[in-house]
Amino acid sequence: VFEGTYGDNLNRFVESLIEKFRNEVPAAKENAELDYADFRDGGMSELIFPEVEELTVNFQFVKEKTCVLFANHFSDIGGVHPNTANKSYVVDITTGKEIPFESVLAPYGAAKETVVTYAIEKIKEEYAEELYPFEDDEYLVQQVKSFTENNQWYLNDTGVVLFANPYDIAPYAYGMMECIIP
Repeated sequence: VFEGTYGDNLNRFVESLIEKFRNEVPAAKENAELDYADFRDGGMSELIFPEVEELTVNFQFVKEKTCVLFANHFSDIGGVHPNTANKSYVVDITTGKEIPFESVLAPYGAAKETVVTYAIEKIKEEYAEELYPFEDDEYLVQQVKSFTENNQWYLNDTGVVLFANPYDIAPYAYGMMECIIP
């Protein structure tokens, strides 16, 4: 719960995230049940459906009238490991509205395509061993573009950070991978 001058704006924004999460949980459970239909038919549903869905929203960073809220969606349907989907929201605290990626780049005269190209090269350089073996760069290009569209970026003291959730560009064991763009 946020307090102070802009507390109501931030609280409304977080409530909207919680509402989206609540609306997505039934569909996530239905998809999981369909994915594991063979087990369910074999009488094993009680083993794989102690289903746990959690949403955690943390206040991460603030600069001037902009803040970053980091949301972690944790899902465990009894597999080898839980799934996590992280999203980040850059919010104008004066309005309680999300700030689009392109708006953050505009004051620097940077184009989204230029940033994506830079990020791809940096990711390949920093994570060469961990990445899935791509036959061509098109999958990696599409994934990194999707980070800018799917709330997989945030601001910090050093610049813009794009991040990949587990399985986006590398196996689960490597966790969340980040690329800092100064």
